[in-house]
Amino acid sequence: MSEIPKDTHSIEAYYSECISFDLEELGIDIGSVDDWYIKYQILHVTFKNGTQAEYSSTHTYDMDCKRPESLLFLDKDRVELKETH
Repeated sequence: MSEIPKDTHSIEAYYSECISFDLEELGIDIGSVDDWYIKYQILHVTFKNGTQAEYSSTHTYDMDCKRPESLLFLDKDRVELKETH
């Protein structure tokens, strides 16, 4: 484990979270999709016939909080500090 840099005021820990959209379960034929995007955990689809639809995720995974993917050490002005080894 590394040392906490001098002048550290706060530590931010970053984790990844996963959700999935089962297209078959949602009844989406990918051949009829013209455009799509995901925002705020909602799948937005524009079909080739011009219709639009929004879909909620079909599965949400429990977030693994055991170990963060990355850490930021910040001073009191929220400036990132470099780790010391």
